[in-house]
Amino acid sequence: MKGYTDFAMGFLGASVVATKPIGAMKFMDWNKVKEVVESHPNSIIYAGLMEDWNNTSGLIYAKGKYYNGYVYGCSNWATPIVDVDGEEIECWTNNETEWGSDKPSWWGNGEKLYDAWDFDEDEN
Repeated sequence: MKGYTDFAMGFLGASVVATKPIGAMKFMDWNKVKEVVESHPNSIIYAGLMEDWNNTSGLIYAKGKYYNGYVYGCSNWATPIVDVDGEEIECWTNNETEWGSDKPSWWGNGEKLYDAWDFDEDEN
């Protein structure tokens, strides 16, 4: 379950990452995410913001199925990434997308988007 502690620690913790000006807005690069998915068809892939992972990440793909997991994909302080079977890959651009922080309308290539709550890692 996602909590508020990671979010709060970004503002109040020892590193206070969220309050440091680090430059331009970073947006999830869904074209790069698509390339990652296509090159890892048998993987389990999550997307979100690295420095606030517990509050911004969700399942987007697992072994041939596209999922509708919650993803918050833009920030001016956190880094948009995908987690491919435990390997973190940065996937961001400074170019604003029409989807803002959400997944693009073409996500899933027209296939059914499965509910992330129905995913069982033990079955996959």
